[in-house]
Amino acid sequence: GDETWTLDHTTGVGQGYITSMISYRGDLFASTMADGGSAALVLKRTAGTWSTTRTSPTTTPGYYNALTVFNNTLFVCYVDMGAGLLTLIDAYDGTTWSNDLNVGTTYAVRETGATITFGGSLYWAFCATAAGGTNGFILKRTTGGVWTQPLASANVRGYLGLVEVTA
Repeated sequence: GDETWTLDHTTGVGQGYITSMISYRGDLFASTMADGGSAALVLKRTAGTWSTTRTSPTTTPGYYNALTVFNNTLFVCYVDMGAGLLTLIDAYDGTTWSNDLNVGTTYAVRETGATITFGGSLYWAFCATAAGGTNGFILKRTTGGVWTQPLASANVRGYLGLVEVTA
C-alpha cells in the first residue's frame, strides 16, 4: 500500500542531528548532536507537541545518545567532544532529570556505545578511542543504582549483542 510521510518537527540549526529515539511512558524522546556554539538536547513529544526536556551543560560540540529505558527510568549519555571532555549518564524518572554517573570522572572520558538489558541489569558500552584500541569498557547498573565496570581494557566499539544457545 501507499505510505504518506508528514514532517512532524524540524530541529534547530546546529542541534538537529538526531542520534537516538525511544518511547517512554507514552511519550517519544529524541536525543541530538550539536555543533559548537549550540547545546545538545533531549526532546520530548507529548500529544503532538515537541519540547526540550534536557539541555547539555556545555555548548561545545557534543551529543546526547543511547536513550534507553531500564527499571522504569529513562537514561541517556551526554558526550562533550570539546575542551570540557565530559561524559555523563543522566536519568529521568518521568518528572526530574539528574546525573546518575559522571563517567569521565569515574572511569575516564569515552564516547558512548550501545546498551543492553540482561539478567536484570543494564550494560552500557563505552568505545575504545581507536578502532583497534583496547581502552574501551562496559559499565553495569543494577536496579539498586550501583554502577560497576565488569569489563575493562577491551576493544569495545559500539553494540552489545545477546546470543542464546539452546541444546
